[in-house]
Amino acid sequence: MSLALKVQKYIHLGHEYPFFVDGKIIVAVPEKLLTADEAKSLTRSECVQILDVIKKAVIRVNSVFRTNEVLILIVFLLKHLKDPELKSLIYEALLEVITNFNDLTLFLKYRTVMTEASPLPTEAHAETNSETSEARTETTVENGSPVTTKTHFSIGLRNFLQKWYDKRSVEELTEMIAEHRKLNGWRHKDILTLAHVKFTDDVKKKIVDTAFKRGSQLVAETTDEDAIVKKLVDVCRARMSEDPREVSEIVSQHKLRFDHLPSALYKSPEVWEKCLPHLRYSELLNCVHILQDLNLLTSQSPLTKKVGFALGNTKTLKEAKLHPIQLYTELQLYEHNERYTENVHETHRAKKVAKLKLIPSKEIVKKLRTAFEQSFDCYPATGARLIITIDNRHGMYNKKILSKHLSKHITCIEASVIIALTYLKRERDVKILTFTDEETDPGGIEVLALQKSMSFEDAIKFCETRKRKVTLHSLELPWNFAKTKGFKADVFLTITDSVVRCAPLGKLPTQEINAYKKAVNMSNVRHIVLGLSNPKRAFESLGPEEGRILEIAGFTSNTAKVMDEYLKRTI
Repeated sequence: MSLALKVQKYIHLGHEYPFFVDGKIIVAVPEKLLTADEAKSLTRSECVQILDVIKKAVIRVNSVFRTNEVLILIVFLLKHLKDPELKSLIYEALLEVITNFNDLTLFLKYRTVMTEASPLPTEAHAETNSETSEARTETTVENGSPVTTKTHFSIGLRNFLQKWYDKRSVEELTEMIAEHRKLNGWRHKDILTLAHVKFTDDVKKKIVDTAFKRGSQLVAETTDEDAIVKKLVDVCRARMSEDPREVSEIVSQHKLRFDHLPSALYKSPEVWEKCLPHLRYSELLNCVHILQDLNLLTSQSPLTKKVGFALGNTKTLKEAKLHPIQLYTELQLYEHNERYTENVHETHRAKKVAKLKLIPSKEIVKKLRTAFEQSFDCYPATGARLIITIDNRHGMYNKKILSKHLSKHITCIEASVIIALTYLKRERDVKILTFTDEETDPGGIEVLALQKSMSFEDAIKFCETRKRKVTLHSLELPWNFAKTKGFKADVFLTITDSVVRCAPLGKLPTQEINAYKKAVNMSNVRHIVLGLSNPKRAFESLGPEEGRILEIAGFTSNTAKVMDEYLKRTI
């Protein structure tokens, strides 16, 4: 497999194998992708090839659901490459790849983790003093523990950071400093100081000066009437204020969001009412749980209607392009009076729920359910033709989906129907099948007549009427059925609780796949196999070069994005 294809799979899947599970990020580049020695010996053409893949995925196509693997790979290359010219190429590409403060601080964080000779407790993310390090550090001892502090950036990194801040517009710089004083252990003040960033623009100088002041000092000393600087001063004033009326005016004037609100006024309905219209839909979903914990969403509260109105805003819902599984997760959590998907967090919260006697608002539940149904029509299409096969047996109605990122109340059949309806309602050609227990020719499978007009509840009820105690689940059945019926598809999607159950020997139905391709005269048909509750990889024998199949364990909104890119043949 080519280096470009390896990189492409890594930045989308987290490794080079045809398998994906949404989980922990490993801050290391797999040796089968690129070893340290191979990185040191990279030629200019190979380096350009890697950067082209990264820029296409992140900038032109925007196909990666997170930039973590991209940044880890770039840090790895900068660490091991010796040629200054190649390092310069990488920094130039990085200027295009990193577009926000979160990614910038993640990049610096990963440099810390990947270049430290030994792990040390850090006061802020920094890198150890080594030949390959981009930042020198000093280690001191405080209260008997070593503390690593930042002291210096290399010339290459300083030049990159100077260009990166120069590239930001006045408005972008203002928004970054106003919204985030610190992310991933890094403040603007840390970066600007260590990189010796100098601004020629007078307005930018004023903005940056504010980043070096404490909030109280900034409010007391700043007399400048410049609108940009005034916004920063007002944000600082809002964060320090305990007057709901003053904060409400500032929020309304500058359209501030949740991150700007002072924690002391989280319980103020007046402040929330001014903030709600400016929230992104994903932020709004998170704030629903916060407001519930603060006991502000009672049946008598006027704020409840305001939140319900915001949840019913179809414009912001369409702009968010959230997958229905994300809305359904929030609905299930709220309806069951929960906030966290992790049991540890929810156990502690349950005590608070019992103490305050928190009760989910019927108004909010209704609005969340409506938004969930509408989200099927808001999610973007891929243009692919699909044949989706669901395992509609009794066990799928009891088993819960595998994922710490989703509500433990979501069953495998619910997730299956959500996936099927999402594709059915947005793609031009989708056929839905289900495994049966009837051994007829082609045997063990039939059409499941779900309709685009069906709601989620209607689809679940329809599936229940056709539920079977056991099914003849096997990966070759959809291929045989499609060949017999003459169905044409770009991708076959098989959804079950366990892929191992459908392929106990870990073998692909190669013979059936080839027979189907020959029958319909299509050579580039692909296959996604989705196991909703079993994390075990079924096709362990498949190597990185395998492009015909993608195996997935569990299902989240991130999983949906990976599936979409596979449908578009980006991966």
